[in-house]
Amino acid sequence: ISDLDGTLLNNQEKLSEETKKELNKIINKGVNFTVATARSIYSIKEIFEGVNLKLPVIEFNGSFITNIKTGEKLIVNNIKPNINKEFIELCSQYGQTPLISVYDGKEGLLYYKNSISKGMDEYIENRKRTGDKRLILIENIDDIIKEKIVCFTLINKKHILDELIRKIHDLYGEYLNIYYNKDIYYTNWHWASIYSINAKKSNAIKELIRILNKNNFNITVFGDHYNDIDMFKIADTSIAVENAQEELKKYADIIIGKNTNDSVVKYIKQD
Repeated sequence: ISDLDGTLLNNQEKLSEETKKELNKIINKGVNFTVATARSIYSIKEIFEGVNLKLPVIEFNGSFITNIKTGEKLIVNNIKPNINKEFIELCSQYGQTPLISVYDGKEGLLYYKNSISKGMDEYIENRKRTGDKRLILIENIDDIIKEKIVCFTLINKKHILDELIRKIHDLYGEYLNIYYNKDIYYTNWHWASIYSINAKKSNAIKELIRILNKNNFNITVFGDHYNDIDMFKIADTSIAVENAQEELKKYADIIIGKNTNDSVVKYIKQD
């Protein structure tokens, strides 16, 4: 099970042709391979075009387990609805309007009201260029408060977000899983991705094993970032790429090469 950004993907947010070729060979030989990522199924399918992924994928940091062929959500971990209105009002007090990722019972949607930063502009424009059909501009956020919200995303400068993130931790830390750091692609901006407390890669991996009814799996995970720590803790073998955060490396059994050197597939191939 591999993370994507900074791990399996190169620095252009893509799978190299070598990694694609080797993944198909590995999967065709019967290796049970899948991904656990903060990305959406829309982005995952785009990235893995030409790769025959067979297992369900873990998206939105464990908010969903999804059948990549059909798009069916096998597991949904949404934020408790009673938090949604208060959370949005708190963000508004600090002059922030989050991107809101929602599951409407059939598919994932991405709502945005207005832009608060150039970083958010860059992200929205990037999604538009790719033809992301999830994007929906709304006038009144209250219209979606009762929907199944799986993620709030804030994008801005660190000094603008720091106090708000501390407040979110203080008020909702027991209900929300909060990832806050400089983005590896949009390096001038800090991102806060906020999920249900149940939305963790480790929880999703356990659920995936249950769904597949395969209790005898030996689980090997690959990652680079602190949001991979919880899955490193439950894996039989935890592998960090050379460019991983030092905090994650403390939990790794093995350190391999950089994400830019096809290091994940090279390891699987030799193993």
